[in-house]
Amino acid sequence: MRRLYSLTALRAFEAAARTGSFTAAAGELSVTRPAVSKQVRQLEEDLGCPLFDRRGDGLAPTSAGRELFTGLTQSFDLIALTLDRL
Repeated sequence: MRRLYSLTALRAFEAAARTGSFTAAAGELSVTRPAVSKQVRQLEEDLGCPLFDRRGDGLAPTSAGRELFTGLTQSFDLIALTLDRL
């Protein structure tokens, strides 16, 4: 059986990885910075691995984070293309 993960958490992670910032991701998603941080932290717990190295100057995706970001980017692009065709 396929495990389901929170789409909200996946969107928060993708935005944070793309922008390099929980604050920028929060602005893009119209939520608070702590909300983005909480969603990413929960996703990391669900996956059992860190997705970011948190640094004072921003976020750096771990190798697992880079792999997830690539997969999500491709998936979200495919969803957008499919919806455009409808």
